[in-house]
Amino acid sequence: MSTRAVSFILAAGVVSLSLLASSCDREPPTAVAATGLTISGQVLMGTSPVQDVELRMFGDLLASATTDSLGNYRFTDLVTGLYAVRPTRGGFSFTPVDLNLELERGSLAGQDFTMVPEAPWLLIDKPAIDFTTVEIGKPRTVKLGLSNLGKAELDVTAISSSSALFTLSGTSFTIPQDSLVFVDVTFAPSGTTPVSAKLTVTSNDPESPQKTVVLGGRGIAGGSAQISVSPAQLNFSSVKIGTGASLKLTLTNNGSDILHLDSVLTTNAVFSFNLPVNALAFGRSLEMGVTFIPTDTGSVSGQLRIISDAVNSPTTTVALTGNGFASLPSSITIEPETVTMGQVYRDSLAAATIKVSNGGSDSLIVTALRINGKEFTTLSATPVMIAPGGSHDFEVLFTSGSLGQFSGALTIFHSDPQQVDIIVPLRAEVVDVPPEAIRISPDTLNFDSTGVGGELVSQFWVVNPNSVTLSVWDFQFSDSTFSVFIDSLPVPAGDSLPVTVRFSPQAEGVFSGQLTMQTDVVGLPTATVELGGIGYQSVSGKITLSETRIDFGTQVLGSVTTANVTVNNDGVNRLALRTVGTDNPLFVVTAQPDAIAPGLGDVVTLEFRPTVVGLFSSRLLISSSDPANPTVEVVLVGGGVDTSASGAALMTLSTRLLDMGQVVENLTGLAVLNIGNIGKDTLRVSGFNFSHEEFSASPSQLAVPPGGELAVSVSFSPVVSGEVNGTLVLFSNDQLRSSDTILVKGTGVTEGGVVEGRERFIQGGSFLMGFSGEEGPLRQVTLSSFYMDVFEVTNEQYKEFVDADGYNTKAYWSEEGWNWRLNGGDFGFDPQQPRPRYWAADGVAPWESDPYSNRASTPVVGVSWYEADAFARFRGKSLPTEAQWEYATRGSQGRIYPWGDVWLPDRLNHGSLFSPYYDESDGYKHTSPVSVFADGQTPEGIFGLAGNVMEWIADWYGPYDTAQTNNPTGPATGLQRVLRGGSWAGSNDFARGFHRNKSEPDIRYRDGGFRLVRNF
Repeated sequence: MSTRAVSFILAAGVVSLSLLASSCDREPPTAVAATGLTISGQVLMGTSPVQDVELRMFGDLLASATTDSLGNYRFTDLVTGLYAVRPTRGGFSFTPVDLNLELERGSLAGQDFTMVPEAPWLLIDKPAIDFTTVEIGKPRTVKLGLSNLGKAELDVTAISSSSALFTLSGTSFTIPQDSLVFVDVTFAPSGTTPVSAKLTVTSNDPESPQKTVVLGGRGIAGGSAQISVSPAQLNFSSVKIGTGASLKLTLTNNGSDILHLDSVLTTNAVFSFNLPVNALAFGRSLEMGVTFIPTDTGSVSGQLRIISDAVNSPTTTVALTGNGFASLPSSITIEPETVTMGQVYRDSLAAATIKVSNGGSDSLIVTALRINGKEFTTLSATPVMIAPGGSHDFEVLFTSGSLGQFSGALTIFHSDPQQVDIIVPLRAEVVDVPPEAIRISPDTLNFDSTGVGGELVSQFWVVNPNSVTLSVWDFQFSDSTFSVFIDSLPVPAGDSLPVTVRFSPQAEGVFSGQLTMQTDVVGLPTATVELGGIGYQSVSGKITLSETRIDFGTQVLGSVTTANVTVNNDGVNRLALRTVGTDNPLFVVTAQPDAIAPGLGDVVTLEFRPTVVGLFSSRLLISSSDPANPTVEVVLVGGGVDTSASGAALMTLSTRLLDMGQVVENLTGLAVLNIGNIGKDTLRVSGFNFSHEEFSASPSQLAVPPGGELAVSVSFSPVVSGEVNGTLVLFSNDQLRSSDTILVKGTGVTEGGVVEGRERFIQGGSFLMGFSGEEGPLRQVTLSSFYMDVFEVTNEQYKEFVDADGYNTKAYWSEEGWNWRLNGGDFGFDPQQPRPRYWAADGVAPWESDPYSNRASTPVVGVSWYEADAFARFRGKSLPTEAQWEYATRGSQGRIYPWGDVWLPDRLNHGSLFSPYYDESDGYKHTSPVSVFADGQTPEGIFGLAGNVMEWIADWYGPYDTAQTNNPTGPATGLQRVLRGGSWAGSNDFARGFHRNKSEPDIRYRDGGFRLVRNF
């Protein structure tokens, strides 16, 4: 390997570290390149390693790596060639910025980066301050260190304590870069009760605007001793005559002076004590031993009296109890020696009695019972004393929800010295019997009239009067206007559960039908419910608004600013506006429509007329004839300023919504924001803060003279395609708004102008997985955080896998998947020309031949589970687990659909339960582009989880395992894989977030696709 030299190159403000061979003029090697080489190093912040920093590598191979908990990164399986390693994390300075490396025949280690936050970064030297004990009237002070490790000044705007007993030396100040400031925290107790509080530090640290320190302490009275004794009584239980048992007492001095123990005595000689010292310093504790030596059988009691100079309790007493028994001859007998419960119905309770007899001449004590076998239990209390010649019955209980043979053991601990502990075997067999009766209440459902396209729901109850579980399933309707939400319903013994029926008329008229369901009741294989309802053509309008918030900005007193809100009627009939007004007289409605025709919109005009200085808000309230949304509102904000005031700066902005439009990935789009000053002092804009790292502004600070205006260049640089909506916060010395916020947006697109999927962060947490009566058993599941793709994988994205020879790269396939790749031949798969089921064999856009998904931006369909898994490996990601998919769809609140609990057919591409299965009322016969139906996304911004195409899941299909509650992954093996979500070609019940589908992994569905997740 040739000698290497290190050189630093400064170009365009970027520092690069190049490691170049000394013989730079020789030709590249023509022989087979060495493989298996590595580049590794560490990312540090100061001297500390930083984890979860992503690095990108460009060159002969493209790859990414993320640092571990020690800050280490590693790129492996490289070939000889030139590479550039670059960090992608924003908000930090990296040194070196761009690391260029040349590999010949060996690996490179120690290629390190150092990163420093660009923004302020607050570090507090103590997470907690414990003042321990402080004498009342003598406050104690501890210094708390606050450090700024960032490159910008740290403004501490407030420090506060939740308790007035803790005071601070300062509440606001500025910490320069790489500096330390100390704050005095003083504790002045007013009593002896322990005190805890929280100290809150508020700053401009963008990552942690608020940090807390736990405070604690306790006051002590000056110059006095105080005593506490724990426990307050001692119970020695049963002790054999002539032997002894000892227990401990803890004595504590809670005062502020030495505690002197003048005397200790017992009222009964069978109790004795051992006191190691006669004095106890304040704040200290000691243990005192107490011994019980019974001289006769039976119960014994007494007191321990402690005489001291404690001001709170000069005489402290502790109750003492115990029980003496004599050595017994062999006397215990058990009947029966083995307990057999026989056959027990599932979920029922069986009981058996064990008689313990005493044939001796003295008392027998059964000290404890212990049962092995979780299905067996006992409620019998111990200890129990049995007189000579007497007996006592102990009860054993058994219950189980599973069929089969069960065994256990009852161990009886006793005082008979001539016998060991007795073990009684336990046996039971659980059998199931069918229910004998069923009741339906009510057996007729008559729905109120509802508009065409609307929906009403009603319930009937399945009542189970039996002692075993009753099941109903296979719900069939004679009229498709009626439907249910479930496939089957198990009803516990003696319980009743509701079945919700949905009435959805698609035409006017009177509807009647019958619901027939299968049952497992002996002699009654089916049960029926009569149904009826009336559908009518809806005559109401449907209101929507173009805006939900209007910011009028800063206006001079006496001036008038106008804004418009468009009111749309998306209904099928006239929409009447009843009242339109605001709740603040500074905001005035000057023009409004009385009614809006179907499918049209009209404008409500507003004026903001500030008369006094200040920042004001109001609501525009519109009531209409829309029965589903009778009152809607728009939030109004505006500020009034006085330009005649001296020494004040007043900022104006050219726009409050900066739309960057579409920008190709990894390129930069620009827009101009004009900032004006109508005040009489210089306006100083100290900084900009964007909610998304794709946006930036230049210059970062500016000064606008009175009456002047300066332009700020705002940049948008998307790293992946997709829409980005965010905010820009401006910080200035404006008279009215020291910080002002406007909206910024932009869309990243591919070079072909297509918006691809992008990830969303899903914060880890817990939720109730499943649904009562349908998908169970319900269980609380906890998940780690992960990233999920916003959209399903599109045709254009999948072609990248095909073009990269993914079908012939074994590394992307599981062992089972590779076997299918070589030998599979069903469902349109050709091992000689592998491709999605409906694609052409070649061409620039082979998906155009797909009758169900023929656009670049529609989801790829006709792929097996194996193909979806291989694509995920190609992307360096994975298919979601069932728990991840359901958690992303339903959230921690457990909603039914991605948007809530009410079915809204205009929020997804859905299908129909019956042939031809598609439903064009949503605007699409088959698949739709992945980025439409924005109203159907989750709060985190994930599209299409309810409809468009079913999605392959990583898990094998099987019953939920109640033991898997932390990041569950389903069964280890199986015959079928899980599918989740609804599609353009299926029942709308599938669109519910808890519903499960299953399929053999080699089937390639016309309405089946997938999306990806990325785990930490």
